[in-house]
Amino acid sequence: MITNFIRSIKSGIKLLASKPITYNFPPETPLSEGFRGRHLFDPQKCRSCGLCAKVCPNKAIELVEREGPSPFTSARVIRHPQIDYAKCSFCGLCVDVCPTGALQMTNYPIIMSMSKDDLVFPPERLAKPPELKMPEKTRIKDSVSWSRSRSLWVINFFTGCGFIEAIPWVSSGFDMERFGLLVADSPRHADVFIIAGYVTVKTLRRIIRIYEQIPQPKYVIALGNCPMTGGTYWDSYNTIKRIDDYIPVDIWIAGCPPRPEAIGFAVVAAMNAIQNG
Repeated sequence: MITNFIRSIKSGIKLLASKPITYNFPPETPLSEGFRGRHLFDPQKCRSCGLCAKVCPNKAIELVEREGPSPFTSARVIRHPQIDYAKCSFCGLCVDVCPTGALQMTNYPIIMSMSKDDLVFPPERLAKPPELKMPEKTRIKDSVSWSRSRSLWVINFFTGCGFIEAIPWVSSGFDMERFGLLVADSPRHADVFIIAGYVTVKTLRRIIRIYEQIPQPKYVIALGNCPMTGGTYWDSYNTIKRIDDYIPVDIWIAGCPPRPEAIGFAVVAAMNAIQNG
């Protein structure tokens, strides 16, 4: 009996001395160099050939006019790529086909916004290296708003690969409960509705029904490109290309699928917005 007691004490001390398995937030360790994240554009190398826009399967790249000249032409007007990350699947074809290497991909995984329009990156924004910044803290409107922002119950509707990245977010590695988030068993007990994966005409009816059952105030997060613009299947007759045409969306997280780190940043942004009223 004494031996078992001593063994239990040793196990407890060993557990307390071990390194936590939960990652720090914001993330400190960058992803592997081969990870395909946000683009980086060098306007001095761009020939305005438009190959990147032609090869893009999701039509995420549009050539916009800018004042010249460039090193490759004396024309007064040149064309540079503009990327809509609500459509981009990060396939990397645009980088592979670029003859001068003007368009590259970084390993920066976090692209999220409270507005869908902010996911459109003009050439000037693409030319700036991505920088990891936490969402800005906002003032606390009142105690009710603050307490609500620290106790959010989540319901989800996953139909695709977004579910694969959401699982680590729930587990011990990213530990969503440290942000005050809990999984709701019913839409009628939920505050946050996360939608990820391919949305069809049939699944849309279920999504609307779930949304209508969630009591006010409620918040919707679109996770990944499929609910934003249809994703890879944007040209299918059965695809719902814009979920915001049917229900309001509060936060947009770009990716195919997004990383769990991006979900964390979106949650912090949502908490700040809620506590601000």
